[in-house]
Amino acid sequence: MYRKNDGQITIAEFMSPFGKLDENNRWVKKAKLIPWDRIEERYAGLFESGTGNVAKPVRMALGSLLIKQETGLSDDGVLQNVVENPYMQYFIGLHEFTTKAPFAATTMVYFRKRLTAEIVSEINEMIFVPERDEEDGADSGGPGGNPPEADADSNAEEMESQVQKRCNLVFIVAVFMWSLFDIAFTVSPKQ
Repeated sequence: MYRKNDGQITIAEFMSPFGKLDENNRWVKKAKLIPWDRIEERYAGLFESGTGNVAKPVRMALGSLLIKQETGLSDDGVLQNVVENPYMQYFIGLHEFTTKAPFAATTMVYFRKRLTAEIVSEINEMIFVPERDEEDGADSGGPGGNPPEADADSNAEEMESQVQKRCNLVFIVAVFMWSLFDIAFTVSPKQ
């Protein structure tokens, strides 16, 4: 069973005893690039039954696996780092800092089983090709009535930066996908 979130947490909503989180932290930046709500729609569809234990949120599952992939830590190491790091807690969707583990390290095995290579590929596509706003296709120009060409020129550097960040994140997700394939092919059936 899966329960959808009412909406993804923003950095301003995260409660930390250490004060406000730095928006320039890599985990905060990565969290902004990932379309969590769109991914959650896809993930929720995996849970056909309305019975059983409630699954952990997709942000927690995917976020933990991305932390593991980027840091190279074991499942236990990821969980230990998440417990110690408010930025990682924000990245996996917790609403406030806690010193308690949000899940058992063995739960990451279930995260990997649930997020198959096919689903990770879809997520990769969602990250790289962000959903366009309805206004993006309009010919009315940008703020202040500037022609679209003027807005495009002024935003070219920012767009290039966003593309680079998305490419870096897509690379991490692709490496994660490769590790799923590697696991699938190294497990041999019992004779």
